[in-house]
Amino acid sequence: MGLLTSVANNLKANLAFRQGKVKCEGIDVNLTANCTYDCLFCECQQLPSGTDLAKEELFNLADQMAEEGIPCVFFGGGEPLMRPDFLELLRYFSSKGIRISTITNGSLPNKLTPEALTVIDQCVDTLLVSFDSAVPEQYNELRNHKKAFELGIATLDRLSSLENCKKVITAVICRSNYQEFPGLVDLAKRYRFDNVVFQPVSDGPNYPELSVKVGKTDLMLRPEDFQGLKESFEQTEAAAKKCNIRTNIPRLFPWVFRYFDNHANDRIFYHGLVNVFQCIVAFNRICIRHNGDVQLCALVPGRGNIRQSSLRELIGARYPVKEQIREGNLTEQCRKCFCGMDANLSFSVTYRPFSNLRQLLILAKSRLLS
Repeated sequence: MGLLTSVANNLKANLAFRQGKVKCEGIDVNLTANCTYDCLFCECQQLPSGTDLAKEELFNLADQMAEEGIPCVFFGGGEPLMRPDFLELLRYFSSKGIRISTITNGSLPNKLTPEALTVIDQCVDTLLVSFDSAVPEQYNELRNHKKAFELGIATLDRLSSLENCKKVITAVICRSNYQEFPGLVDLAKRYRFDNVVFQPVSDGPNYPELSVKVGKTDLMLRPEDFQGLKESFEQTEAAAKKCNIRTNIPRLFPWVFRYFDNHANDRIFYHGLVNVFQCIVAFNRICIRHNGDVQLCALVPGRGNIRQSSLRELIGARYPVKEQIREGNLTEQCRKCFCGMDANLSFSVTYRPFSNLRQLLILAKSRLLS
């Protein structure tokens, strides 16, 4: 997205926000609690199984999204490919005119049959593959599975034939892998992927009702790692430009070091990023968990269930926490959240441009570089 387009979209969002009329632009749906891996940075295996939304319930969600004019859905998990009806879901949501993004951890290449590849290429707008290191031993350790790298490479190979959907390698940033990021650009080039994107490991649980996984905080970068991360980013970005592969590194620079430094010093993350911070993500998207629970974002606990209320009711409900966030009084979970940070920073500096003038200039530079 270009700088002028980004500014125009944010000004439009600002007006809607001030009027209390922010439109829901997309829904993140966890299709299942089941997963093939027990990654060092994820608590998914702690979730109770057997409570996933049924196919018919998800079809009904697609119908409601079409009626409400919600254009986008993101299918996450668990591991979405574990659902036997995954291809049916892709076909149905696509038939309703809903743009689909989805992700896989790369553990199930045998599920990517010729039929599956055809459906994915026809129905999916953006496909993300989690691939955290180009070093086999390192990747297997992070995924806690001795054949994870082998399976992941087989997945990238099968997906390389896709022509229509955008293919993205996504990697977590942690102490174990940050020096090896340039190798992911090589994989993207070899298997014809379009983008490589990064996000920091979370120092809290991925699910608000669960306890943080033992040892997870050891994966957080420390101040002594920052120079190495900066150099790795620079090398990765240089390699990506040579291969005509896009990354989100320019957009990470304004905030990712502050995020890790916040963990080391227990400061409020968004303090220091902008003078006046405002979250828009809790207003323009909602999250639906595998069991139908609805969250305003990934970290705020559930507020209702799609099995018990209509989508219109759930979107329109005036949750106290939502009004609290609108007033700028963010929750305890928000202290360490980086969900949609790029969008939130863009929104904040255009929401209060004079208060955030220095940050506005920094953000404009990152947009021009990305």
